[in-house]
Amino acid sequence: MGGGPRRVAVGIVLGAAVVVAGPATAATDGDDRVTRYDVTITLDDDGVAQVDLVLEVDFGQDPNRGPYLSYVVKQRFDEASDRVYRITDVRASSRTAPDEVHLETRGALLEVRIGDEDQDDLTGVHSYRVTYRVEGWVSSADAFGLEHDELFLNVIGDSWTIPVIDVGVTVVGPGQVQAARCYAGQDAACMRTETEGPTATFAEATLVPGEPLTVAIAYPAGTFGGVEPILQDRWAPGRAFALTPVTGGLAGVVVLVGVGAALRQRRDRRFAGLVAVSEPASGAIADTRRRRSDPTGVRSTPPEGLRPGQLGTLVDGRADARDVTATLVDLAVRGHVTIAEVTEGDWTLTRAARSTDDLLPYERILVDRFFEGRDVVMLSQVAGTFDGTLAEVRTALYDDVTARGWFRADPRAARNRRVTVGVAVLAGGVVVTVALAVWTSFALVGAAVVVVGAAVLATTGVAPLRTARGVAVLRETQAFRRYLEAADPDGSGSQDHLEVFSTHLPFAVAFGLTRRWARVLAVPPTHGRPAAQPTWYVGHGALWATGTFGERIDRFTRSTDAAVIAPPPTPGEGGGTGFTAGSAGAGVGGGGGGTW
Repeated sequence: MGGGPRRVAVGIVLGAAVVVAGPATAATDGDDRVTRYDVTITLDDDGVAQVDLVLEVDFGQDPNRGPYLSYVVKQRFDEASDRVYRITDVRASSRTAPDEVHLETRGALLEVRIGDEDQDDLTGVHSYRVTYRVEGWVSSADAFGLEHDELFLNVIGDSWTIPVIDVGVTVVGPGQVQAARCYAGQDAACMRTETEGPTATFAEATLVPGEPLTVAIAYPAGTFGGVEPILQDRWAPGRAFALTPVTGGLAGVVVLVGVGAALRQRRDRRFAGLVAVSEPASGAIADTRRRRSDPTGVRSTPPEGLRPGQLGTLVDGRADARDVTATLVDLAVRGHVTIAEVTEGDWTLTRAARSTDDLLPYERILVDRFFEGRDVVMLSQVAGTFDGTLAEVRTALYDDVTARGWFRADPRAARNRRVTVGVAVLAGGVVVTVALAVWTSFALVGAAVVVVGAAVLATTGVAPLRTARGVAVLRETQAFRRYLEAADPDGSGSQDHLEVFSTHLPFAVAFGLTRRWARVLAVPPTHGRPAAQPTWYVGHGALWATGTFGERIDRFTRSTDAAVIAPPPTPGEGGGTGFTAGSAGAGVGGGGGGTW
């Protein structure tokens, strides 16, 4: 199994949160508690775990039969399969209490009850030793696309009904421990985490009912020989999707009609008889005829008075991260910001002390929110904090292009309406498919409705329709874009050459041509003349050279794109590895326990 979809699937293996409270025969009272929970997990080369648990239970004054433990033995892995944990050879022993083992599988849980069903007179403190064998807990690097092999385990699940005191966990593996982490309660670090050679030990003083404890131990890739997870296909009623002349014919009609309607391209407006590459005067006659051979030509300058963020939004109807990055570079070229490369992978941006009267609303929002009252900010500090600002800048950009009359409606609103329709059709198709799958053999027809909904969603990019004025500006924009695509470097390294490069660079960023345009400057100066240097970008390391500037600015724009769209961190969210999305209760396995 590769590291693609399976790696994503690991991220939805959630852990103990899916378990129930305990057996129907539970007899827990307020005095019951686990006074010692000491477990040793020994992993062999194949990832098989041998578990040895010492459990000391105080049953209080009210009589009980004994303790019970519930273990998760199946979790959702992906759309088609479940991940299975095989627990076998369950044994229990006690010197002071009945130690019969009663096993019962209830859905995704294996319930282990220890004691005599006919004897319910246990009070006070009793000690038990429970041993069992588990296959499937280990996640290997090969199987999940990780950098290491890993045990990411919910030792204590969140469905314990009594307090658990004095928790100790020891994990012994067949290889050197690279890293270890432990999460307890509300995702806090455990009281103690230690490693020595192949052994990792953890400890926590007290867990109240419902508080989980999760450990994550990393071993070198290949420690467990690329062990694969144990997967179990979900049952699917094949008869529900039976292909017959009737079901196939109905499904075909639904797909042809629905997808055809979704793919039908509506027309942007055009000015009648327009042949020049310019925006016509107000009042020009417009029609909706579609002319595939509209002349566009080539021009060496952008449309006068327009900014790269605006044109980037006009081209594809989307105000995206690339338009924000282009705007930031444009602000630097215009003297509002200075970009300085401080390391090979990070930059500082310094706000200039100058008037912002020439800034458009979306540019002012970008500058104000980007710096947040500071004059200097590291680009790396922006990642994960820009989500709200990006939304504000995008909204202001949509307002700008709509107010200029380039679109027949706000592009985002038009796209959202199409998304709403697509989601409604898709959701309706899912409901219909499920209903037909349960009660009939016509689920294929419902699946066809799902296809139509997906087609509507896949074509949301055609929703924003441009006005005749918007199409005229788009012609000029496309003509300038062709110039950026075709321009050849002159190798002069002169100041004039650098100024043209800098002026056009933000537009190249907006059009996705940063690398192509960077090559225009990536030519050594001729005749022994030194290369001109920009005032808005300060390089790092070696002496300035135009041959390196293109590469550096390309790296900066790609890093900025990534920084502005990076989502904020979400501690506690489930994930497939305890070292990238670790939290209590987010690993494999888990379960609960109490008394009965």
